[in-house]
Amino acid sequence: MTEVELAQAFGISRRTVQNWSAKGPPAYIAELLQLALSSKVRAPTRTVSINDVDDAAVEEAAAALSPALNSLIKSACSAGWSDGIVAAAMRRWLEER
Repeated sequence: MTEVELAQAFGISRRTVQNWSAKGPPAYIAELLQLALSSKVRAPTRTVSINDVDDAAVEEAAAALSPALNSLIKSACSAGWSDGIVAAAMRRWLEER
């Protein structure tokens, strides 16, 4: 990934990425970048609309999302957040979507 692509992907300036390349990003940004780059979610095997949700589609999505979500939860807990707070924050995020 080029500096320009990274800047576009995260909605930041190219100059910021250049500064990070020269000096290294702040620790919290490095952690977020690592999480984002390692959270590859595989594509569904079939197209499912919101009206066609069935158990098989939910199971497939859960299996695809589980590694990324587990990584996010582990990172949050390592930062000092409790499991309960992380779960509550995730519920709130889902409700607001």
